[in-house]
Amino acid sequence: MTWSIVSGDVNTGAVVASGVTSVTDGGRVGYRVTTTTRRNRDRGIYDIKADIDDVMLGAGTYWLTWSLTGSSSFSGPWQPPTSDGRTGNAQQSVAGAAFGTLVDAGSGLTVELPFVLNGSVTAVPEPATVLSMAAGLALLVATRRRRKA
Repeated sequence: MTWSIVSGDVNTGAVVASGVTSVTDGGRVGYRVTTTTRRNRDRGIYDIKADIDDVMLGAGTYWLTWSLTGSSSFSGPWQPPTSDGRTGNAQQSVAGAAFGTLVDAGSGLTVELPFVLNGSVTAVPEPATVLSMAAGLALLVATRRRRKA
């Protein structure tokens, strides 16, 4: 899997982290079917896992871009979109072209692509908060000095 994290706009933003990593099989989670082939079990859908090094990100908007390699254009791997009818924000780039909104051909609705990011969030105070705390501490020090004098 090739991946990158882009800050800001997915087409013009800055790549803040990227890499290539192996994926592991998380097991079959279902089958790719259509309304006329609901019982078809020829096209399995598998959970895959990709472990990357920790990435520290500041406040902002980020896009995760990724690409998987399959054995042919017909065998996948495929990323099935969610089908819950919500307005999605998934973008797709075909053959290196610019990313564009991913629309389901059947329903005409925008879609989301399911994935999970695991990690932790560490709150970092904003610069204004740090300055305010420093000013308050300076005021306390000045008040103590005046009382001692």
